[in-house]
Amino acid sequence: MLSCTLYVNEDGVINDNKYDYETVGFPFMTTLGQAVYQYELKRKRTYKPDLLAFKLTYEHRDTTNNRPLIRDIAD
Repeated sequence: MLSCTLYVNEDGVINDNKYDYETVGFPFMTTLGQAVYQYELKRKRTYKPDLLAFKLTYEHRDTTNNRPLIRDIAD
């Protein structure tokens, strides 16, 4: 888990409802998130996670069922 607190008020006036989320906060968090994600993709792990307990099995459709699939129905 990663947590971050940013001060995005370049004009220095508190409670004026003018914050720089779009120009400072979001770009910084995007870059930080991508940097951490890329690091985690390449990092060697001593213990690899075993997620088989969370694997979902889905029912298969009966081949004799000729009702249309939701994805095949036109809008």
